[in-house]
Amino acid sequence: MKRTFLRAVELIFDAAASPKAWPRAVAGIAAAAGADAALLAFGSNADEVALLATVGIERPPTPLAASTLAAAFVAPLDGSAVGMVAFPAAWGGRLGAGADEALAALGLQGRRGGAAGVSLTREGGAVGALWLFPIPGARLEGEGLEALQDLVPHLARALAVHGRVELAERRAAEAADAFDRVALAAVVVDSEARPILANRAARRISAQQDGFMIGENGLRGATPADTRMLHAAVAEVARRGSGPGLGLRLSRVSSSRPYEVMAVPIGRGRRWPALRSRGAVVFVSDAGVPHVSPEQLVRDLYVLTGAETRLAVLLLGGQSLPEAAAILGISRNTAHTQLAGIFRKTGTGSQAELVRVLLSGPGAVRLPGDSSDAYPQAEVER
Repeated sequence: MKRTFLRAVELIFDAAASPKAWPRAVAGIAAAAGADAALLAFGSNADEVALLATVGIERPPTPLAASTLAAAFVAPLDGSAVGMVAFPAAWGGRLGAGADEALAALGLQGRRGGAAGVSLTREGGAVGALWLFPIPGARLEGEGLEALQDLVPHLARALAVHGRVELAERRAAEAADAFDRVALAAVVVDSEARPILANRAARRISAQQDGFMIGENGLRGATPADTRMLHAAVAEVARRGSGPGLGLRLSRVSSSRPYEVMAVPIGRGRRWPALRSRGAVVFVSDAGVPHVSPEQLVRDLYVLTGAETRLAVLLLGGQSLPEAAAILGISRNTAHTQLAGIFRKTGTGSQAELVRVLLSGPGAVRLPGDSSDAYPQAEVER
């Protein structure tokens, strides 16, 4: 039994570091406790509960609804101390609302009486529960029950770590999505100009191979001299760790107007001094590609008509009023009338002021799936 217990502890901590190891960990716990079936339910909140791992259970053809899992396996433990092993007899022999349906879907009919449940976490709104099922008619007791009680604190800590990692990954994904919505090209790099995260606009510029490229070994310019200048700027702002940053211009292979680049310092890793490192965000502007505002945002923000919105976006894209009228197929008088309406609704009095106002707002944002700029989709260069 001691060897089985130690193996279960080892598997639990493996799972804390690697979520794929949870089935092995739950199997180890079930073996130590003398159960032949088990399930681990977890969710970032009670509305998102899922089966993190199961042992000796036939999964249903379709996943159990989160509400069913929460009602059957999480709610019955509400009020129990985290880490306390409880038996359904404490609730009059009922495992929880919807338990019969849930157990039937899992192939565990007749297992309610001998089941034992454990509340595992309530950290940050997360919920977790372990349920163990011995063979029908049996109960968890003796050395098996003692082993379970000794394992539960380790499991609770491991699941709390799992919840924190899952939350961190979710926040990282949300931050990356927000980064992609920024119309200006931006790349987070370390002090040696190696890319950590590039937004969509930066990947598109890199795909052009026209003077600013994102490679695994670092950012590059069109010439060795430009690359050295770019790396020196990143190293300098990273060394400073604060301040306004440094600006530079990178030549273009196509002889177009140079890219305008700004390297701004950032700091990372405040908690552990030994792991602290500094980097930079490199912003790249291509004067030949205007930041065209999403029509939907322009229309909603200023309550413009569809015709006014289309004209405003063309003007923001650099078209003159006659050019915009020709593109839209309207007369100059109609264009002037629509422009007057745009001025009134946006509180502006000239095209220059209109462009400034629009660029200060929705022009810096991209909607999901928007491909209004001139660059094709591309991944970071390998």
